[in-house]
Amino acid sequence: MATSTMLPLTPEAFLCNFLVEPDPGNPALSEDCPICHQLYDEDHFPMQITQTEGCKHIFGLHCLTNWLTSNNANNNTCPLCRTRLYGLSLRDEGIRAQVRLVQSIQAEEEYEPQVDILVDLINRYWEDHSRHNAQFQQRFRRARRTRWKARRDARRTERVAQAQEDAQRNALEDEE
Repeated sequence: MATSTMLPLTPEAFLCNFLVEPDPGNPALSEDCPICHQLYDEDHFPMQITQTEGCKHIFGLHCLTNWLTSNNANNNTCPLCRTRLYGLSLRDEGIRAQVRLVQSIQAEEEYEPQVDILVDLINRYWEDHSRHNAQFQQRFRRARRTRWKARRDARRTERVAQAQEDAQRNALEDEE
C-alpha cells in the first residue's frame, strides 16, 4: 500500500485535486462502476484516481464521493486496493501523536502546582477530620465513663441507703 508523501488531508481536497476523467482508450476503464456495478452514463460518470503511488483505479464519481465521505473505517482508502488516498500518513500520525504526548506532559507540569495545593488541602482536611473524630471518640468515652460512674455511684448510694435502712430496721426489731 504505497502512497505519495503529500496526501490531501480531507476527502474534499482529494476529490477536487486527485481525480481526472479517464482516457476512453484506457484498458482499465470498464463499462460499469466497481462499487455499484451500474453502467456509467452522464449522471454517473467515471473518474480515475491520480497522483498516488500504486493506485489508478476508476470509479463512478458519485460512488467514490459516498465512499470517501462515509463513516466507514477505511473511508480514506481506495475501495479496491486500500491505498491511502487522504489523511495523514502513518509517519505524520506518529509525529502528531508525539506532539499530543508532549502537550499533555506540559499541561500536567502546568497544573502540577494546583494539584499539589489540592492534595495538601485534602491531606489537611483528613488530618482535621481524624483529629476531630479522635476528639469526638474521646468525649464519647468520657461521657460513657461519666454515666457509668454516675450509675455505679447511684447503685452504691442505693446499697448504702438500703443497708442503713436494713440496719435501722434490725435495730428496731432488736429493741422490740
